Amino acid sequence: MHFLQQDKPTLRFIFLTLTMPNVKADKFFVTVTHMFKSWSKLTKRAAVKEVVKGYLRCLEITYNHERDDYHPHNRT
Repeated sequence: MHFLQQDKPTLRFIFLTLTMPNVKADKFFVTVTHMFKSWSKLTKRAAVKEVVKGYLRCLEITYNHERDDYHPHNRT
């Protein structure tokens, strides 16, 4: 990002977290698949393509031992 800022000083960065409600293990794969498909759909929209020049997406998963569930969220 430092290189990009030096090369293109007018570029602006945003940090975005997209989250879903916590899910049990049996719904985890379906939930993450839905998140990935939704992200793909969002990034194909003309309005998004017009302003977004690139992104880095990370999937973070936290586990709650007390409730025995997972919290998937995308960070971009």
